Parts: sequence; C-alpha cells; structure tokens
Amino acid sequence: PGEIINVSSGVQTTNHEVYNIFKQLTGHNGAVELVDDWVTPPVWCADINKAVNKFNWQPQYNIHQGIEKFLAEAHYE
Repeated sequence: PGEIINVSSGVQTTNHEVYNIFKQLTGHNGAVELVDDWVTPPVWCADINKAVNKFNWQPQYNIHQGIEKFLAEAHYE
C-alpha cells in the first residue's frame, strides 16, 4: 500500500475544544455529547514529523483558522 503521513496543526486539541470552535464560529447551540474517554486517549497529537522532514511541510493555519477556513469554503446543499 502506501505510507501514512499525518497532516495537522501539530498542536494537541481535544474533541471538546474542536466542538467549541465550531460552536463559536457557527453560533450552533444544539446539544452534542462528546465522550473523549472512549474516543480519544487523554493525550493525543498527530505526529507531523514525517510531513515536515520528507516534504518540508509546515502547518499554515492553527486549528481555529483551519476550521474557520473550512466553514467559509465548504459547499452545503
């Protein structure tokens, strides 16, 4: 097959933090239940070293900026 190369902000962000960013940017106040203990280990961050070393890649956006850009460019039906 191929190799796995992680692409991310390189900064640990919990599911709750990501949800709160979406909530802040969209104004959504609906109920969402996140169960981090089951979904994600207590400490988790994508290792971007392979992308950095192999392709001289660096993140262009932090997580807030990336979600904001995603929402601005996403096409909804």
